Amino acid sequence: MRRLGLVLIAIFLLIAAYQALSYQLTTGEDRVNPYEILYEELLEKYNMLKQEHEELQEELSSLKSKYNALVEAYNELLENNTRLKKENAELFSKNNELRLKLKQLECLKAQWDKIVAEINARTLNGPWARDFLRQDVNFSVVGSFKNFSWVGDVKKVVWWIITHVKYTLDAPYPYITILGNYSGYRLYWHFHEAQYAMETVKRGVGDCEDQAILAVALLKHYFRDSGAGDVYIICIWDPKIKEGHAATLVLVFSERKVAIIDPVIRHLNLVGEGINIFVGSPKEALSSWLKAWRSKLPNAKLDRIIGVDEYKEFYYNEEFLSWLREKFS
Repeated sequence: MRRLGLVLIAIFLLIAAYQALSYQLTTGEDRVNPYEILYEELLEKYNMLKQEHEELQEELSSLKSKYNALVEAYNELLENNTRLKKENAELFSKNNELRLKLKQLECLKAQWDKIVAEINARTLNGPWARDFLRQDVNFSVVGSFKNFSWVGDVKKVVWWIITHVKYTLDAPYPYITILGNYSGYRLYWHFHEAQYAMETVKRGVGDCEDQAILAVALLKHYFRDSGAGDVYIICIWDPKIKEGHAATLVLVFSERKVAIIDPVIRHLNLVGEGINIFVGSPKEALSSWLKAWRSKLPNAKLDRIIGVDEYKEFYYNEEFLSWLREKFS
C-alpha cells in the first residue's frame, strides 16, 4: 500500500511537472524575445550593407574602368606632348632660319628698290621726274634777256639750245615697273634716258627730253619769279607705234596764251627751218604742234605734263585743255 501511494505521488508530481512545463512552453510563444529583435535588426542592416557593398563594388569596377581609360588617354597625351615639344623645337628653329632669311630678303629688296629707283629716276615716267626741273642753270650760259617781249626771250633760249646742244638718240635704257602687291617686276627697254640740265650743257648732246629739261631750267625763274607764267615739260605718246616725244610748255597768264618750245623740230626738219616755237591759244598751239609731228607720230595724243611742283597724266587731249583752262582761270 505504501508502495502504491508512492507511485501515485510520483505520478501526480509528473503530471504537475508536465502541466507546468506545458504552460511554460505555451505562454513562451506569445512573449517577445529581445535577442530575436536585435538579431532581426542586425540581419536587416547586414542585408542593406551587403546590397550597398555590391553597389559600391559595381561603382568601383566602373571607376577602375574609367581610371584605366584616363590613364591610357594621359599616356597618349604625354606622347603627343613629347611629340609636339619636339615639333615645336623644330618649328622654332625653322622660324629663326626664316626670320634670318626674311631679313636677308628685306635687305636685298631694299637694295633692289634702291637700284630700281636709281634706274627709273632717269626716266620721266613718274612723279620723280619733277626732280629734273629743280636744278637751276645760270642764264649766263645763254647771255642776257633783251626784255623786249617774252616771245623774243623764249626764242633766244630756243636758238641757244639749237646751236649748243646736238640732238642724239639715247641708247636703249631700262625701265622697271612693280606689279600689283609687289608680286614681281617687269622690265621695259626704251630710248629715253633723261639728263639733268647741267649734264646736257656740259656734254653738249641730248635728245628731246634733255633739251626740254634744259629749256625749263633756263626759263622757270623768268616766268615763275614774277608770277607772269609757268613752265612744264609736255609729253605726247603714240599708242600704236609706242613712241613718244617731249618738249617745253610755257604758260603766259596775262595773255592767256601758251608756247610750246621744241628745238628738236629744227634738227629733224619736220616743218621747215625756223619753226621751233608754237604760240597761241592752248587749242591752237597744241593743234599746230601735233600737226608738226604727224609724219613721225600720226596717232599722238597728250600724255603728261611735268612741272616743278606738279605731275599730271592725261587720257585724252580735251582733258589737257580743261587743265589749261583751270590754270588760266
